[in-house]
Amino acid sequence: ANRIQEEFSVAIGLKEIFLYPVLQDQSDVLAALEESVYESIPVAAVQDGYPLSDAQRRLWFLDQLGIAKQSFNLCWLCNIELGNKAFNPTAFSSSMKAIVSRHDSLRTIFKTEAGEIVQQVIPAAS
Repeated sequence: ANRIQEEFSVAIGLKEIFLYPVLQDQSDVLAALEESVYESIPVAAVQDGYPLSDAQRRLWFLDQLGIAKQSFNLCWLCNIELGNKAFNPTAFSSSMKAIVSRHDSLRTIFKTEAGEIVQQVIPAAS
């Protein structure tokens, strides 16, 4: 949705993407929308720690109390169909490292500094 908004200067939500999965239908929806200015989220300056959002602070507090400790753990199993090809652990590892490197949230830890909880983004491995 963000890429469509950036490319075509129209505001479209994820809802519309899923409501109209056929490209022609999406094209019709885009044509009917009014032009809007694309506003990207600014990239935060690199620093040692960042303040938590209100939602993060609430989850951290509940975690410290031991309430619903398992409720926010997301466990999943992925069945990868390889057809007649063998699993390539090197390629899989490389792909996972690329994903973790690309997304700061997968490299974020929470720590206490001067009595305040902050989030710290661990630098991506090069």
